[in-house]
Amino acid sequence: MGIGNLPDGWTLSTLGEIADLIGGGTPSREHPEYFTGNHVWLTPTEIPHNRVTVVSTSREKITDEGLKKSSARLLPKGTVLMTSRASIGYVAIAGTEVTTNQGFASFICKDGVYNHFLAYWLLGNADYFVEQATGTTFKEITKSKLRNFSFPLPPLPEQGRIVAKIEELFTQLDAGTAALKRVRAGLKRYKASVLKAAVEGKLLESRGIENSDELPDGWIWATVAELAAKEPYSITDGPFGSKLKTEHYTDVGPRVMRLQNIGEGEFRDAKAHISQEHFETLKRHRIYAGDLVIAGLGESLPRACIIPDYVGDAIVKADCIRLKPNSQIADAKYLLFALNSETIKKLVAKIVHGIGRPRMNQQEIKAIPIPLPPLSEQRRIVAEVERRLSVAQEVESVVAASVARAGRLRQSVLKNAFEGKLQ
Repeated sequence: MGIGNLPDGWTLSTLGEIADLIGGGTPSREHPEYFTGNHVWLTPTEIPHNRVTVVSTSREKITDEGLKKSSARLLPKGTVLMTSRASIGYVAIAGTEVTTNQGFASFICKDGVYNHFLAYWLLGNADYFVEQATGTTFKEITKSKLRNFSFPLPPLPEQGRIVAKIEELFTQLDAGTAALKRVRAGLKRYKASVLKAAVEGKLLESRGIENSDELPDGWIWATVAELAAKEPYSITDGPFGSKLKTEHYTDVGPRVMRLQNIGEGEFRDAKAHISQEHFETLKRHRIYAGDLVIAGLGESLPRACIIPDYVGDAIVKADCIRLKPNSQIADAKYLLFALNSETIKKLVAKIVHGIGRPRMNQQEIKAIPIPLPPLSEQRRIVAEVERRLSVAQEVESVVAASVARAGRLRQSVLKNAFEGKLQ
C-alpha cells in the first residue's frame, strides 16, 4: 500500500477525495415480495475473484418498496463495486444501475477519475485491505477507513493508457493460464487412461479385457471381501451415532480417517483427533499404515487411498471402509489403482444410490468385483503405473508452479502500473 515518489504529473489524493463511497443494505427477508422486483441487487458471492468484471445482473432482484425499506442505494452505471465484508477486495464495475447488500463499499468516481483505473488499483491492494480489516464474527474494512487511504492519481489520458496496458497483459496471462489448465485436464485424462489400462490387462502388453465379462489369461474376478486379510476387522466401517460424538474429538491424540482424507488415489492430510481414552474403546474400527480406506459417500465412488506410515494410531469414521488386503493374493497398491479406475467405477455405477449424495454401504463395497491378475503380475503393473504417473506428476508440478507464477505476475503488473513503471 505504500506509495513512494510519484511520476511527474501525478498527484496524491485519498479515496474519499476522488470518489463518493456508498454502502448497501438488505430488505427484510420477512417480506419475500421485496425480492420480486427489477432492481439488480448484488451480494459478494456474485463478484469474481482476482479480476475486474462488469456485472449487469444478479441472482435476486428487489422491488421499489424493498429499496425504500432498506439502506440499499441505487448506484449508477459505471460505479466501482468492492466487497468489504467477509471476502474483501473482490472488484467489479456496474454495467447497469445496481444496488448491493451491506457487504460492499461502492465508489462513484468524481470528474478526472477513470473508473477502470480505480477498479484495478483496488484489486491490486486487496491484500492490504484484508490486513486492515477488523471484526470478530467476520472481517470488514469500513468505509470511513477506506476514505482516508492514499491514492495515486495520474492525468486522465495516462489512466486510460495504464488500464489498456493492464488489460493487454492480463489477457496474455489469461491465455497462458487457460493453456496450463488444458494441460492439467489432459494429465487427468492420462492418469485415468493409465489406471483403466492397468486393470484391464492392457498396460504391459497388447492383451486385455474385450468386454466386462472377459479377462486376460490367468486373471480372475474377485470381490473386495474375498481379497481382505483373513483376520478380524480386516474390513470394517467407522463408528456411528453415540460411539463417536462431537465431545469425543480433541486437538491432539489418535487420528480419525474421514471422507476428507480420501482423494482420488491419494491421501489428503486433513486432521481430526479423538482422545486416547475413547480410542481404546473402538478397537474394531482401527486402521493402520498400509491399509486402504474407501469412501462410501460422495462423488466418484468408489474412491480410495492408502494410509501412510506417519499417521500413527487412527480409527476410520462412519461412511468410510477400512480394508486390509490379503498380502498373499493382493497387492495393496494394485487394489488402490483398481478401486480408483474408471473401469471399476462404471461396473459399480448401478449400485451407487442416494439422491444428491451418492453412497455405497459396507456390503455393497465388499461386493465390488476386481479383475485380479497373479500377484507377480500385479506388482509389475504397479511398477509400470507408478513409473507413468511419476512422469505425469512431474509435469503437474511444473504446471502448478506456472499457474502460481502467473498469479504473482498479475500482482506485479498491478504494482508496476500504480508506481508509473508500466511501459
